[in-house]
Amino acid sequence: MIIFNHLAKCGGSSVTDLLRARFGDRYRICHPVNWSQIWLDLHGNEIDCISGHFLSPPEAMAQEFLSGRHFLFTLMRDPVSRFNSVYFYSKFNNQRMHQDAETRALNINDIYQYQIFPFYTRNSQVERICLLDTPPDSTLMTQERFNFALSRYNLIGAVEQMNYFVDKLKEFDIVPADAEIPHSNESTKTDERLTEANLIDLMHKTRLDRQLHELVMQNGVLYRPAKVAAQ
Repeated sequence: MIIFNHLAKCGGSSVTDLLRARFGDRYRICHPVNWSQIWLDLHGNEIDCISGHFLSPPEAMAQEFLSGRHFLFTLMRDPVSRFNSVYFYSKFNNQRMHQDAETRALNINDIYQYQIFPFYTRNSQVERICLLDTPPDSTLMTQERFNFALSRYNLIGAVEQMNYFVDKLKEFDIVPADAEIPHSNESTKTDERLTEANLIDLMHKTRLDRQLHELVMQNGVLYRPAKVAAQ
């Protein structure tokens, strides 16, 4: 079973397009619901690949139902770029929080100050990658627990090195050998930027995301990432 943990606003739509091209009817997108129901839905079906915004460890159910035969991977992004992406996508694609005239008038710094996107102003990538009951910035989150969380993964890539990431997926026969990166949602060109104070604040609040992202960037991808993080 191929399992893609899709982190929001991290290039996941492009990856799911490639998975759909590779696996066709043997691919399913799973919504973040009860895992037992997901596996009941998959039971008896010839499914080779699933993806979703998972809220609990997907490999735990794979261990039970598939005797551990799974390949778990994900894709992450620089936290500042990620915040910019969700802001521009929501504003210029007429999402719920920008449908009324008053909210549409808010600029990126207003949105940041009002904490309209709190999920994107904390270490939410590490949260969703680790999927542990301990918050990643808690004093209870030891290096040992962090390495254990990373040990679940076979591969972690970065949006900023998407071509390299896709090449690695080709090596594992997870995407078509002739795959090209599909068109992804691009932020509307604008001069809007976070103020220096807001930028510093965001970087502080997402410091664990940034540390893991920098580790991925230094290595191109993290293959068996716990071994790299422990070094």
